[in-house]
Amino acid sequence: MWRVLGLYLLLWFVLGLVLVLVSVLVSIVRKQPSIFRFSVDLFKSLWWIQGNMHLRRCLILFLLRLFWEAPQSFAGYLWLNFRNWGGKIKRMEFEDGVMIVLSEGNYRGVSFGEFVEVQLPRDKIRQMSRSDMKCYLIWHEFGHSLDSRRLGPFYLPVVGIPSVLSAVRGGRVEKDGKIYQRHSLRTYEMRANRLAARYMQKHYGKAWQPSGNDYPLS
Repeated sequence: MWRVLGLYLLLWFVLGLVLVLVSVLVSIVRKQPSIFRFSVDLFKSLWWIQGNMHLRRCLILFLLRLFWEAPQSFAGYLWLNFRNWGGKIKRMEFEDGVMIVLSEGNYRGVSFGEFVEVQLPRDKIRQMSRSDMKCYLIWHEFGHSLDSRRLGPFYLPVVGIPSVLSAVRGGRVEKDGKIYQRHSLRTYEMRANRLAARYMQKHYGKAWQPSGNDYPLS
């Protein structure tokens, strides 16, 4: 058993090391040192949690990331490295062990368990302070990460894939006299909002009060 466990962790380590080495080449070719730096940060995020976090909490999140949430961790780690090679990643932050990546784009987000990407315009990323990181799009994706911790290997088929398909289909719908994005009323999307709202209230003492009808709780 221990041999299998050691081999499994070694495979993760080798995967991360290979992607870092590829990033070195990409960084040289594109003349963007930040690509290598972000790749190293992504690699560290597989094994290391915020320095101010209790050791037991670090261990729990490590086990969740590489075991219980392994399918989405693998997909998210590869996805963010590909985005990094394209020079899209501009900033990284941690929230309760979740790696939150800000990249260039137009107000979109995707959550692969412990790895989250939020796309924002370049100017907005540049102007954001650490406190501004708590915008509702980021909170919503963070809520998906909390859901991933509950669902584990069932997250991608139950939430991840249906959510992507729903977002692609788009559309609007009326509810209680208000117009919503159809996608935002999906059960798993509102559940992510509720999980994030509870976390926000518990750890920051703030109520869930987004502007507009983008992030309903029910």
